[in-house]
Amino acid sequence: MADALIRAFQIAVVPRAGFLDKLRGRVPKAAAVVEIRNILATTAFDQVRESDIADVLAKTKLLPRDATPELSAIFEDAALALSVDRELSDADRHALDVLKRAFELTDAEADAAVERAVSTVYERALSEAIAGEFTAADKVRLDQMAVALRLPVERARALYSAAAHTSMQSALNVALADRRYSASDERHLQTLADALGAKLQFDPKTTTLLARYVCSGKSTKESFQAATFRFCSNEARSAIRQSPASPIESCARSPNASTTADPRRASRS
Repeated sequence: MADALIRAFQIAVVPRAGFLDKLRGRVPKAAAVVEIRNILATTAFDQVRESDIADVLAKTKLLPRDATPELSAIFEDAALALSVDRELSDADRHALDVLKRAFELTDAEADAAVERAVSTVYERALSEAIAGEFTAADKVRLDQMAVALRLPVERARALYSAAAHTSMQSALNVALADRRYSASDERHLQTLADALGAKLQFDPKTTTLLARYVCSGKSTKESFQAATFRFCSNEARSAIRQSPASPIESCARSPNASTTADPRRASRS
C-alpha cells in the first residue's frame, strides 16, 4: 500500500504565478492543487490539518468550498491509494474522515468519491479474473473483496453483472466464429455461466436459429450476426420465466432433425 501512496502523491513542482496573478497578488488555483497534493505526499492522511488546506487556498483567495471539484478529485485519489490493497479498513476510513473535514466536503461528496475509488479497484480485479479461466472460487473471492472494500451491494452487483454479461457475449462470439454451434460450445458456455453464478438464457429467436443449424449442419455468416442471449444473476432468477430449450435440446426434440451427421460438426462435439 505504501508504494501505491507514493505513486498517487509525489512531490511536484508548483507552477509559478502568471503576470496577471502576480498583479492581483494571488496564486493560481492550479498551483494550490499541486501544493495540496504535495502535502498529502509528505504527510499521513490522518495528520492533515484543516489549517494546512485553508492556508494553501488562502493564497489563491479561495475558501475550500470554492475549490470543491478539485478537492473532491484529490480526495478520490486518496481513497484509491488507501484501497488499492483491495480493502478499506477502519484506519483507512478514519484517515478519509480527517481529509473530508480538512477539505470541507459534505458526506454525500465524500461518499461518492470513495465509491468511485473502490469501484475502480473492484473493476480492475474483476477484469483480471474474467480475462482468465474464471471459476466459482473467483466469484467467491470477488464477493469477499466487495465486502472488504465496503462497496455498496447494488453497485457491486451492477459492476459484476455488466462484466459477466460482456464475458458471456465474448464466449458466444468465439463459439460462433466458425458459424456453427455444437454441444461442446454449449457445454463451455454453460460451464462459464455456472462459474459466474449466472443463468444462461438465449432469446427464443436465437434458440430457434441456432437449433436449425445444429440440426441441419448448415450455416451462413448473416444468420449469426443477430445472435444474442439474456444474462441474469442468481438473485434475479426467481423473477424470470423458465429459459426456452437450448439449441441442442431443441434440435433433439425437433421431428425434422437431420439424421445425417455433419463430420465437421461432429468433430467439435
